[in-house]
Amino acid sequence: MPFAAAVDVVPIDLIPESRRSLLAHLKTAGWTTIPALARALSISTEAVRQQVSQLEKEGWVRSNCGPEERRRTRGRPPVEYCLSPAADDLFIKKYPQLAVEFFDAIEDQAGFLTTLTNERVHRIGSAKNIESIYVEADPYTSIEKSDDGYLLIERNCPYLQFATERPLFCSSTVSVLRRLSGCEVVREKRFQDGDGRCVFHVFTDRPLSARQRKIAFEKEPNRPA
Repeated sequence: MPFAAAVDVVPIDLIPESRRSLLAHLKTAGWTTIPALARALSISTEAVRQQVSQLEKEGWVRSNCGPEERRRTRGRPPVEYCLSPAADDLFIKKYPQLAVEFFDAIEDQAGFLTTLTNERVHRIGSAKNIESIYVEADPYTSIEKSDDGYLLIERNCPYLQFATERPLFCSSTVSVLRRLSGCEVVREKRFQDGDGRCVFHVFTDRPLSARQRKIAFEKEPNRPA
């Protein structure tokens, strides 16, 4: 999946027009007051105040913005509003492309992924917590029993664009699951193959050998035919 296709839709474009216009103006202005917003958007001050108040409650907008020296002036300066970090992420970003560039600049990618795998194993702690392999208490990851073990089903990959470009990264997850479970693990369904999810099959009837248990990281097995 080329990155160019992934940026055709920007999250800000999916927001209702009234909110989108207000957030877009804050993005351009950096920080501004409610009266200034009302003039720029050609709507009433009260309508802007209501929208800003709601957006602030929801965490998209924050107050007391602008240079600190302006907020220290005598008198009571008008409250200025700006986007929160969460709202700023609604606008076009190229984090996956940057991640690929950084990854490609790493000379020892296997060594880097070994370190990453070690850190993830340490963070998760035990097989009892593997549903949190990407995000703590991940609502889009579940575990199902199978005849020969269990399936970890991942319905939302937070690294999908990057992992699609550099699938070696996914081998870290397979290695983490192997080390935590002490069993063979195969990723049987993959986002990259158009399956709409990743399914990691943990074979509890195929325990790792003593030699395999010493392997911190290795490329995941090929997908079963």
